[in-house]
Amino acid sequence: MAMGSEPHQRRARAGQPEPDWVELVSVEAASDANEILIGLRVRSIHARAATEPGPGLLKRPRHRVYVDPARLEQARAALPHIWSAILGDRAVDPAGRCGFCGYDTTPVPNASVCPECGTDLLSVEARLRARRGFGRAGGGGTSHPGP
Repeated sequence: MAMGSEPHQRRARAGQPEPDWVELVSVEAASDANEILIGLRVRSIHARAATEPGPGLLKRPRHRVYVDPARLEQARAALPHIWSAILGDRAVDPAGRCGFCGYDTTPVPNASVCPECGTDLLSVEARLRARRGFGRAGGGGTSHPGP
């Protein structure tokens, strides 16, 4: 038999991860998936991304990052550091205002929680929302991250 034509050998479809790879993370923005891939590659962790239609009526695509199961724990350990490199340290704008309520956090250096609205400024979720414009910093709104 020719090499690669054995029946037990599985092949990935175009744009899909290897069949035995596991999902590490699912993100809304393709740019986030690409930056996570770069962060993993810098750490010599092979990964792939795939785009799939999202749930619900809007069908917003989800970008999923997959890794080899043998490297899953190493990839999970690297993920918070990669997110920090992508999103910065806190969910505040360049002037030091909370990304959700606009409170000036500069008098409270390195505040991890906004004294005004209680947002955990260090959480990945808050930093993602502030980056996407869900709070005051990005779109002028006053929405607060959900629980």
